[in-house]
Amino acid sequence: MKVLSFDTVIFLVIGIVVILLASTYNISQALAAFSNINLFYIFLAAVAWVLFIFSRFMPWSFVLRRLKMKVPFIKSMSMMIPFFGLAFIPSSVGQLLPLQHLEEFKKESRFLSLGILLSLNSTYLLSIIAMAMITAIFVSNLVLYIVAIFAILYFFVSMLKLSLFYKAIDRYVVKPFKLKKRRFIKNVTKYLKQLEKNKSIFSQKDIITQILLFLPPLLLEASILYFALVALNQSISFLSAVFIFSFSFSIGVLLFFFPGAIGPADASIITLLIISGVPGAIAVSADIILRFFNTFLTILASYGVFLFSRRYMWSKKTV
Repeated sequence: MKVLSFDTVIFLVIGIVVILLASTYNISQALAAFSNINLFYIFLAAVAWVLFIFSRFMPWSFVLRRLKMKVPFIKSMSMMIPFFGLAFIPSSVGQLLPLQHLEEFKKESRFLSLGILLSLNSTYLLSIIAMAMITAIFVSNLVLYIVAIFAILYFFVSMLKLSLFYKAIDRYVVKPFKLKKRRFIKNVTKYLKQLEKNKSIFSQKDIITQILLFLPPLLLEASILYFALVALNQSISFLSAVFIFSFSFSIGVLLFFFPGAIGPADASIITLLIISGVPGAIAVSADIILRFFNTFLTILASYGVFLFSRRYMWSKKTV
């Protein structure tokens, strides 16, 4: 029996979600909402999306500077956009593809790739939870639960200095079973050792800095949902839109492992919008607009930049 690939499962899940939405709400009403859409606010959503794409350069650049990598702005940008956009590939393998080209600027960069991935992804999650926590103070009673989640995750990430973890694995697993002779274990050990040497990006000061640097891009991303709702003639506060976005994606990332939290986050967004008084069909339409920008266009732009950079900009030695 042929085992379904992860991508096939994801598309099946998306299909099931779409069918459920279509059966729950009159899909014709959701589509009809687009006939009365205010294009000016869709234009503002597009501007917010462009700013969102480029604003993620701030945490990216910060991490590279902490690792003492001097990468020219254009080449650094050509790696940053695919890094974040290709996160939709299962297990974040797509994020490692642009990182391999850092080897052009630092020989041992291949050992730092995992550290960069862990650092940026973990602080991104903490940042979106922090944003949910801040906005929850004004719009929801869920703040205590979000504070607890944030505190637990912050403690976990701040412990990613890897010293104890690396030494424990080496002492109780690798050496007793003489696993260093195996090539795969040897390579993993090298990665962990290099991560342990470059653990500065996991210091509490740097984690807090990255969390703060991720807030502007996340606010811009959340503003896409706000503009979508206003374009659909829905009266909702900006803080409420930001809370719905950040809380939904926090839940989607924490409880599920689908790329981009596709499915769980959408269900949460639609549910919270309905609770906020937005008609179900309009909530579906707003979520479609959000996904068009922060998922479809983001993936399209990331692949485009990746293919162009690989062909014309990056060193052929690292391709």
